[in-house]
Amino acid sequence: SSGVYTEAQAARGKQFYADNCAQCHGGDADGGEDAPALAGTSFMKKWGALPVGAEHAFIDKNMPPGNAGALGADQESDIVAFLLSKNGFPAGATALPTDPAGLNAIAWK
Repeated sequence: SSGVYTEAQAARGKQFYADNCAQCHGGDADGGEDAPALAGTSFMKKWGALPVGAEHAFIDKNMPPGNAGALGADQESDIVAFLLSKNGFPAGATALPTDPAGLNAIAWK
């Protein structure tokens, strides 16, 4: 998970997150009344043992509610890059991939 996204990708993801996720998951990814936090200990307990591709696939199949898959693979990868940054993983020189095989080869830890 170290260096698997770029700062530019996380910045795009931050904007997509603000436009599509923050209303439920909180502006700082700290969760809402009915939506879990996407950063911090509880998030890492749930997703940390899974590949990054699992979170990407979950977003694709479930988010945003009522319009699942509307974001597309590129925006979903940008959002995951933002979540990596929110969880303290450093940026690198290569963008997070959009393909399932590439995403599933990356661990959160």
